[in-house]
Amino acid sequence: MATVKNSICYNIEGFFNCGYFNSAVELGNKLKQFSAAKQPPVEVIVETHPKDKWRDRLKYLKTKVPNSNNHQTSPFIYEDLFENSDAGNSNSKGGCDDEGCRL
Repeated sequence: MATVKNSICYNIEGFFNCGYFNSAVELGNKLKQFSAAKQPPVEVIVETHPKDKWRDRLKYLKTKVPNSNNHQTSPFIYEDLFENSDAGNSNSKGGCDDEGCRL
């Protein structure tokens, strides 16, 4: 999926059948619809993983996303800030183990 330049992109990753992951995806879709006419536009990218592969994926994400070392569960939500580039700066936004569920 191509990301719109000068946009905010929320990445939501989690495992199949995780209720918190499903809720985060639902919220992400609502945010995307709500912001369709706003600037900067909001993109939402969802990646679903098998539960037995989740720990390895989480370990990998924690090496790539700053401020995410304490994250332990699904979903893992992070933001990319794209500024005229296809590669952005990532920031952890949490999930459901950091100060409750948040996006």
